[in-house]
Order: sequence, then C-alpha cells, then structure tokens
Amino acid sequence: MYRSELFWLRLAGFSLPSTTETIPTMAFQPKKIIVIGGEGFLGHNLVQTLHRTYPDSTISSLDLTKRFPDCKDQEPRKEQGQAENQETNNTHQFIQADLTSLDSLLEAFQLTEPELVFHTASPWSGSSSEICEKVNIQGTLNTIAACLKFGVQRLVYTSSAGVVFNGNDLINVDERLPVPKIGCDPYNTSKARAEAIVLEANGKDSLLTCAIRPAGIFGPGDRQAIPGLIEVLKTRKHGVQIGGNTNLFDWTYVDNVVHAHILAAEKLDRVVPLSEFSTSLSPISKTVERRNLLTSGSKAEEDDSSMGGTDEVSLVDLSTSSKDAESYNPTGWIQGHEGMVDQAVPAKRHRWDQWAPISTQINYPDDQVRVAGEAFFVTGGEPVFFWDFARAVWHEYAAHSPQAKALNLDPKPRFTIVIPTFLALFLASLAQLFAKLTNSTTLFTPEKVRYTSASKYHNIEKARVVLGYEPLIGIHEGIQRAVQWYISNESLTQSSQNVDKKND
Repeated sequence: MYRSELFWLRLAGFSLPSTTETIPTMAFQPKKIIVIGGEGFLGHNLVQTLHRTYPDSTISSLDLTKRFPDCKDQEPRKEQGQAENQETNNTHQFIQADLTSLDSLLEAFQLTEPELVFHTASPWSGSSSEICEKVNIQGTLNTIAACLKFGVQRLVYTSSAGVVFNGNDLINVDERLPVPKIGCDPYNTSKARAEAIVLEANGKDSLLTCAIRPAGIFGPGDRQAIPGLIEVLKTRKHGVQIGGNTNLFDWTYVDNVVHAHILAAEKLDRVVPLSEFSTSLSPISKTVERRNLLTSGSKAEEDDSSMGGTDEVSLVDLSTSSKDAESYNPTGWIQGHEGMVDQAVPAKRHRWDQWAPISTQINYPDDQVRVAGEAFFVTGGEPVFFWDFARAVWHEYAAHSPQAKALNLDPKPRFTIVIPTFLALFLASLAQLFAKLTNSTTLFTPEKVRYTSASKYHNIEKARVVLGYEPLIGIHEGIQRAVQWYISNESLTQSSQNVDKKND
C-alpha cells in the first residue's frame, strides 16, 4: 500500500529531489518451481509461460487432477531421491497432491524441493463457504507451512481484486483501500483472509511473499467468464440487461496476469524509492492510442456522442452507445478510429483515488517501497462498460462460430429489456430464497447483481512502478483470442463447465 506523505506530494506535482536510486537486485533464476493449481485456468497458462521463460528449470504442476496432456506424470513419493527426468532440461511434470491436506502437500514439496512457489489454486467463485474456507484458507496455511519446512525462497499468491469489493462502486481505487471486514461473498472473503496469511508470512525464515490482485481474468482456458457470456447468447437471454450500463469494469487477459506473476517472483527482493513515483506514466494504449477513462458520473454526458463523423469522440467503450445494444458496431469501433485521440473528460473525485488526502496514509519506512509483503492490483488498464464487454464477446462469437451460425444466433437482440438495479436486487433475493426453500441452486443472486452493476476499476500505478508491469495484450485482441480458443474447444469447454457446476 502507498504510505508516504512524500509520495503524495510528489504525485501532486511538487518537484522534490531524489535522494536515492532504485536498489538493484541479483537476477533470480530458480531451478525448481511449483505452480499450485497448475491444472487450472491461470495456473496452466502460468506453467506454459514458465516453461518458456526458464527452459533449464523443473516446472511442477501440482493439482488434484491432470487436465492437460502436455506435461509428464510424476506421482509424489514418500521415499527420498530425485524423480526421473527431474533435473533434465525442459522438465514439465504433473504432481497429484491435495492442497487441503498438509501431508499430501509436504510429500509434493519433498519430491520437488522448490525454490519458487506460485499459489494459484482456488475454487469456483460461486462455491460454498465451506469449500472456500477449506481451499483458500486452510490450503494457504498448508502452503505456508510447506514453504517454511522446505526452505522455499519466494512465494507469489494469486489473490483477487474482489477482496476490496463490498458491493459499492470502486472507482480507480488503489491498494490503500482497506479490505472490508465482511466481503461481498464467501469466495472474496476467504481470498482476503488467505492474502493476509501470505503477506504476514513474509520475512519468516527468509521467505519472501507478495500477492497479485487480478481483476476479471479471461482468455484461453477460461471456464467461467467467456463460456458464461456465450451461454447467455446461446440461451437467447442477451436481450436482458441489469442496470444502465454506466459502470466501468476491469477485465484482464490471462497473459497479462501471468506476466505480473513472473515479474513479482523475479523482483520480490526489489526496493524502490518513492522518488520513482514522481515520473509520469504513459497511458495504457493497447487498444486505442490514448484513453481518458470515463466515470459513471460523466458517462451520461457522452451517451449522445457517435463513434463516427467527429474528430473528438470517446473510445473508452466498445459500442456506439453502451446503453443501446442495437447500436453496437462490431467491426467499426476499433478499425474505423485508428490513430484517433479521445477527448479528455472530468475525473470523479473520491476518497481512494490518487489525489486522496495525505491523512489517509501510513508512512513507509525509509521512504521506500518493497515488493515483498505487498499486494498489487493487476488489470489490463482498459476498463470498459460491463455490458459492452459482453456484447463484444457475443458479436465475436456469432461472427466466427459454426455452431452460432447453425443455431442462427443473432448477437443483436430485437430489443433490450433494462432492469433497474434495485429491482434486480429484489428479484434476485426472491430467487435466492426460493432456491433455499426448494433445496436447489440459482446463479441469479444479489451478489451477482451487485457484481454486474457496480463500477469496478483499479489504479495499477503501483504494479507499473514497483514491478515494472505493463499489459501485454489489449482488451480487443484479448477478446478475439479468447473467443477463438473457445470456438476451437467448444465441446470440451461445455463439458468442463458442467463438471465444475456439478462439483461445486
């Protein structure tokens, strides 16, 4: 968290002399790496990238079940000794282990003796309190115990941007925003507790730890966001919209999240002076040349603007008019405006933005920011209006999927029913009550309504300055890649979705 008056004075524009330089670190080249949850969406993408980044290292994917055929099998063994192929180049192995069982985890660590651990394992976001606590909390406690027992040097934990979400708008918030005592759901509540456990373990027995807080992960291998949105189109429910679609929302392509994890691992011993924050950062421009982010407060002023026929237009959203699904232009929103610059819009002030009063801060010791012991928001840096993202996915899928053509799916509904948020909350409460009385389940819950109707975007300056993080893939390219992967693996993705829901 940012905690220095000096930092905020510099950020506000005061020119202060730099008294120290970034402390250089030795290049970290781990020979043995474990990815806990390596068969999951994020974990598998991380394993693949680690395999390319550290070709001479042993990369172990630790999970309950092997889902991918591109790594060798290696069962944990109680007897001592190295596994076959464990020290050879390009070793990529699967180890079956139960995160919630300390004995099982210790066996896996004894086998691999890792120097670096990535803890990406997590249940489905709609899981029960019991499952969330067992996996996220007990599993993390077991991970810390195993790391300390076997002398692991570095641990990077996959937290969630949702740990600070309490159902209210989050507008450009940074890491100073406190974690609520009670989260918006069991998943995020347990993730917050797990994050605290990881950060508190920093410095114990030379173990360095940090946490990455990604927001809205999507991409190849995704079994929730993209498949869920496409299922809405397939069931022809895409003509229903909750809220006025004035809420900016962060989505993060999986490669960007993987990139942040590896940066964090390599720079866990890095120390950055606060003077580094006096340098202005360039805008994120992966999708458009320049982005001045609209807020929910100023969005209404832009609704009458058009994507075409003007020299100054807002390119922050994906559609011609985000409130109107029928006006969406699936091909013109990016190609037709190459090289254009969006006009500046007024920022909406709030307590947790970068200009917040200094009184909200706690000073850093020595005016330095460390990677170790810290949490970092990580996003694509291109928040868009929530339903615009969904419509972009629907149009991309309908335009390229043979199944969509066979089903005659039209991504543009004949009309859009906009349900006010307050009414949606009431209806969701009734649905939840009915499900409880009938001992059934429902995905239409008050938590889901708040999630889809609240503004949720984050300030990633800390990750950019301290980790050197910059998004690799923009949201437009990310949607194209994610949908193309889904189309190529459509039958497999649908089967995985059904299995996940049945298990949870």
